[in-house]
Amino acid sequence: MSKFTFALAALAAVGTATIATADSSYFGLETVQEESSRLDIGTVRASSDAVIEVYDFHGGTVGNLLGTEAVNAGANANVFVNLGQTARNDVIAILKSGDQVLATQEFEIED
Repeated sequence: MSKFTFALAALAAVGTATIATADSSYFGLETVQEESSRLDIGTVRASSDAVIEVYDFHGGTVGNLLGTEAVNAGANANVFVNLGQTARNDVIAILKSGDQVLATQEFEIED
């Protein structure tokens, strides 16, 4: 194997590992919700212990923080975030570990 071919193979392997790590945190697919003071997120997969922050998301602008919920590394089933008030606008959930954003998901709120 030439040095060039070996370098390309090594670069491809590193790129694949990066992609796999980036995709290891995500939200389930429940993206349309009824107006409620509790957001049903479903399953959340986190690559490390993390916190879900839910913000008002009206007109594509992130607004006030509505609620938070801690999740563990790995798969977390039946995740709910209490919002403290009834969400009437769309919201965005941000999965964070420290200052690092692991995943985001917009939720459409229907009345």
